Amino acid sequence: PTSIKRRVGFGLNLISENSTVPSYDLLGNKGADLTVNNTALQLALAFKIGEYFSLAPSLGIVGMNLGDYVATPALNFGLGVLFMQNRLSVGAAMANMGGKLEFKEKNGKIAIGTGQPQPQLMRAGASVYLLRNKNLVLSYALQNTSNEKSASWNSFGLEWFPFRLLALRLGNRTIQNGASVPSAGIGFHYKRISLEVAQTISPSDYEGMGTTRFDLQFRFKNSERSAAVPAKEKKAVATAAPAQQPSMQQVVLQQPAAVPQEPYVPRASMEVSTVAVAEFTGKNVSQADASIVSDFLRTEMVNSNAFKLVEKANMDKLLAEAAFQQSGCSVADCAVKMGKILNVKFMLVGSLSKLLDTYYITVNVVSVETGEIMRSYSREAASARELRDGCKQLAIQIANER
Repeated sequence: PTSIKRRVGFGLNLISENSTVPSYDLLGNKGADLTVNNTALQLALAFKIGEYFSLAPSLGIVGMNLGDYVATPALNFGLGVLFMQNRLSVGAAMANMGGKLEFKEKNGKIAIGTGQPQPQLMRAGASVYLLRNKNLVLSYALQNTSNEKSASWNSFGLEWFPFRLLALRLGNRTIQNGASVPSAGIGFHYKRISLEVAQTISPSDYEGMGTTRFDLQFRFKNSERSAAVPAKEKKAVATAAPAQQPSMQQVVLQQPAAVPQEPYVPRASMEVSTVAVAEFTGKNVSQADASIVSDFLRTEMVNSNAFKLVEKANMDKLLAEAAFQQSGCSVADCAVKMGKILNVKFMLVGSLSKLLDTYYITVNVVSVETGEIMRSYSREAASARELRDGCKQLAIQIANER
């Protein structure tokens, strides 16, 4: 996927399958194996709506060869929606809305019936990140298909990242006809390249239908930024479900990888700005706690390698020489005065607040030259232990969107 001004994204998905599958008659007797070739191409656009929602319409084309028969390509469309906030993601999609697959013998002389409709898919799912480092993901998904029971299911999955480059997965899918399909998988992630391997075990009613799936992904990103319009907060976007072929009796469980956000790597062509982080103000927390969180953010801003940061000691010295009192400085006018004393281009001012058992970190990026709040960011933390991780994610996001 790639993005335009951080509000619109698009994805191009190509699926090609070649396999041999068994056939069964109406009494369940096994027949001859069939060679199946499936190809699907899909283009999806995604639009960010508000703070937490994304909407993604898609248009695709699908073709299929089944034994001695070939289907003419058919168009389809879909629509997906995604909600993401903190540790929770919830999504839904409908797919394969469109024309029928017209099967004919490969010599083109005999057609089978009037055409077979594509399986109209309705999918929904949710996932939640667990543990302090969010490296354990629990997910649930369900799919309903109007004209093929073996393609309707619900599933549970568990994904664990023992470290950044490796993901281990276990799952189980229960098909509408009662068959249970356990699976296991492993994923390797390096920068923008992902390799996934998944293995399912055949249900007893479908001998020989165990599936091994390999998935190689490349993610791309714009090398240019729009100078006229500042980039907005980056969120994941929903895409409609990829096409699923109507005549295959496969049952596959493949949980998507939840790739941790990668550290920012600055490009040589990008200006490295000088910034300073003001002491955070505390709301329903002590000022000492707020000051500690501002130190967390300073550390993570340095680790991002994207800015020249004024050290806390030098900052305090310069402000003391100018007899400037920085405590409680959370508004743009105050930040501009402080920034001019420190001779920086941007000031980061923020606050730490607490409501019930949840902490909230808010950071504003203020231009010292114009006094304008360029961007505003926020993060939630379920406990004090997560505040450091929240500051790390804020620093990465600020660096990526500058």
